[in-house]
Amino acid sequence: MELAFREQILLFLALPVLIGGLIALILYRLSKKHQTQETDRLIETLKKEIKPVPIVLVPELQPVITEEKRQRIVSLVQSISKQKLIELFDIELLIRLGNTEYEFSNYSEALNYCNMALKKARITSNKWAIAACLNNIGLLEFHMDKLDLAEKNLIEAQHISKEIKDRNIEASTLGNIGLVYKHKGDLRGALKQYKESLSICRKIGNRHGEAIGLFNIGRVYKNMGNLKKALEHYEDALNIDQEIGYRKGEADNLGGIGNVYSDMRDLKRALKYLEEAVAIYREIGHKRGEAYDLGNIGIVYMTKGNLKKALKHFEKALNIHQEIEYKKGEAADLAKIGIVYGIKGKKEEAQKYFNEALKILEDYNLIHEKDVILGAVKLVENGHNKK
Repeated sequence: MELAFREQILLFLALPVLIGGLIALILYRLSKKHQTQETDRLIETLKKEIKPVPIVLVPELQPVITEEKRQRIVSLVQSISKQKLIELFDIELLIRLGNTEYEFSNYSEALNYCNMALKKARITSNKWAIAACLNNIGLLEFHMDKLDLAEKNLIEAQHISKEIKDRNIEASTLGNIGLVYKHKGDLRGALKQYKESLSICRKIGNRHGEAIGLFNIGRVYKNMGNLKKALEHYEDALNIDQEIGYRKGEADNLGGIGNVYSDMRDLKRALKYLEEAVAIYREIGHKRGEAYDLGNIGIVYMTKGNLKKALKHFEKALNIHQEIEYKKGEAADLAKIGIVYGIKGKKEEAQKYFNEALKILEDYNLIHEKDVILGAVKLVENGHNKK
């Protein structure tokens, strides 16, 4: 009787502890449920914000995310712990996050997201996603000057897309492989890839892809010195882009036509087309395109002998490339400024800009651009020595 009484006393004394533990467990579970609901809400918001971003990357894409929207996206991502990204985010969301960073030339961060997506795609044996990821990774590696890695990943993407009969991804990968070959100096190889991509786009009625293919072929013909064919292809591409209302493509082709006229020494026409291109890039917020053609306008003025205007445009281009942290463009602009000072006979000033350009290329391992800068240095030195 006494023992039973003692047990009742002990149970009574323990009751607050048991109730407290039960309340704590309930509160913990409610908290976890709230956290899960909050994370789900964040992910759904993120998906809505990022929906306009394309899955498959090609260099000619028009920006669809403003800097303000990107900051909202970054803020949403930071609300979720990094280790949970691959667990909670689906493959398409990871790819779109990577492609958002690509739009702003943040290639390392973009590559990080694409690699997370690729890992998830391989685990689930999702061949379509694997092909899309490898295509995007290849294009990012191209921009990071890792051309051999880019070629390897793009060729794998092309084989997979062909196997699963996704003609759109196949056309994109062929175009991106062409870009790598062009940059390596294999113009015939690039032309072959671009023509295959163009052929696919025409067969499946992809007018946007057709315009991109024509533009790329125009660039190769320009590099080959076949200015007549380059002009024909740029104009055909321009007509399609104007027809479908693709402003980025319109600007690309106007700039291409301007550069052809520059090579033809029809400098008045060259300026007209290049200035039209810059105006469109500004309108759509494509800073890299704007900087690129500001540099080309600078080249036209340099050809005309107007070094003051040439320098002004090269400096504008440099400021934009520094703002968006596009190192390859920054190095090219510094080299162009160096050439202007070299023409002016200011060898020390020229060398200073060449050294800055070479330092950027070395710091960021942009090995395929060094020959261009060294060629500019040699050109200035030879011109100086002749005086």
